Amino acid sequence: MTARSAGKTSTAKKAPASATAKKASAADLLAVRKEPAPERPAVRKAPPLDPGDGPGCSPGSTTTRTVLGAHPVRGGVVVRVLRPFAREVAVLVKGRRIVLHDDGDGLFSGLLPLLRKVPAYELRVRYDEGAGGTELEVQDPYRFLPSLGDLDLHLIGEGRHEELWKALGSRIMTHEGVTGTRFAVWAPNARGVRLTGAFTYWGTGLPMRSLGSTGVWELFVPGLGEGTVYKYDIARPDGSHTLRADPMARRTECPPNTASIVTESHHAWSDGEWMERRAPVRRTSRRCRCTRCTWLPGGRGSPTASWPSSCPRTCATSASRTWSSCRSPSTPSAARGATR
Repeated sequence: MTARSAGKTSTAKKAPASATAKKASAADLLAVRKEPAPERPAVRKAPPLDPGDGPGCSPGSTTTRTVLGAHPVRGGVVVRVLRPFAREVAVLVKGRRIVLHDDGDGLFSGLLPLLRKVPAYELRVRYDEGAGGTELEVQDPYRFLPSLGDLDLHLIGEGRHEELWKALGSRIMTHEGVTGTRFAVWAPNARGVRLTGAFTYWGTGLPMRSLGSTGVWELFVPGLGEGTVYKYDIARPDGSHTLRADPMARRTECPPNTASIVTESHHAWSDGEWMERRAPVRRTSRRCRCTRCTWLPGGRGSPTASWPSSCPRTCATSASRTWSSCRSPSTPSAARGATR
């Protein structure tokens, strides 16, 4: 009886020890779970840029269209976003939220694997401190193709575009299914052009894209509409900057303010009936006859005669003048000889 009771006592004494061990192991497990897990990169890093290709090195340079936005590369699609003063930038693509790497100077980038072409995506930008900051849902202006066609650029380059008010300036439009405003300005000697305004807090603007050798800088900004105040931050050839209003703007601020304003005409023309019943437009042609007296100084037979005495300049451009009108009262023989 004593041995059995001793065994029971020893067994009873060992039970609390095992329970304590179980409690200790559970506490250790909870402690391990509470420890912060090591941070893992949300997305692979994008290939490094050349020193001269960074937007911070040459604001609004011609490399903007090849640096910013999404571009297919080997191994996936690389995305680069320029958002100065942002704490975090994430890409929302196909229902997934992917945080981009902070490369410094407001540039965020990442390589999205397993993608062969550029998908439709949106940006989530957070400027507040902490994980609970407010995120702004915005569209990336650099994921859209240029809205100006090759014909417009060709005519602008030749100086023969007859509807520049439709090609340049600010124009509200729907581009690739998204409503926004297209900005375009002709600045052939500029090193770079940025779009700035109230939407950028008049700080660091949005670099515009150079469309080849035409001297046109263009950018489509989603979400901007009528009433947006803006200017162009132009980088001169010497590297200095100047803020300029849009020369093709259809609305501006009242003096002394000089910024341009995005506007859209809402006037409805009601002259359709008159346009239909009006008389057809008569097309007239003017003929101009060129004679020797229009370009030969003095005319034949009078080498000492001067231009005004031999033939007035107006005879070369007037449609009502004839051969005889080139005669001059001062030198009738010279003029008559030149018109034979």
